[in-house]
Amino acid sequence: MKLLEFLKAKQLPLEEPLPEAQPFCGEPYKRLARRLTRDEALLQELFACFENPTEYYTLHRGELEERSISSEDNRGICWLTLVNRMEDAGLFCELDWKEELSEFIGWMEQLAESRGLPVQPEWFSEEGEIPDWCAVLEEKWRPYGYLVGGVDIDSDSYVLFPCPCGEFEELKALAAEAGHRIVFWGKEL
Repeated sequence: MKLLEFLKAKQLPLEEPLPEAQPFCGEPYKRLARRLTRDEALLQELFACFENPTEYYTLHRGELEERSISSEDNRGICWLTLVNRMEDAGLFCELDWKEELSEFIGWMEQLAESRGLPVQPEWFSEEGEIPDWCAVLEEKWRPYGYLVGGVDIDSDSYVLFPCPCGEFEELKALAAEAGHRIVFWGKEL
């Protein structure tokens, strides 16, 4: 018993605690999705999930089970469906924490292209890691009004997207309202 209490006392708190759990409601997810895309077909699919996560889970069970989401986890179903569909649409990318620089650059070039943002391989150091490379992009993209946003999916991967600087706080607040986190992977704002 004392060992358990000792271990609990040694746990480090998250930098930003998750918001208090509220009864499930799909509306915050809808507002967040509307801020992230204007693609009506994509929004319709997302809204179908947000309005009835259990039914959506039944139709997409394999994909969600791969992410260790159960049919009772409405928030998890909605959050990871948002991530998966945004990635499918080329608006997000998910990279393993130990991803090689070349893979990072390739994905960021794809994400940046439609926004007219530059990505030049010589900006980055091979010795760095994803947060270091995001900090480089933040410095280079700030004059264009962008930073590298991140979606926390409680894993060791990084979900990244080019985020307009002026929208970051609103996206962060909408994610918190849904019980999740949108984070900044570069330098502190």
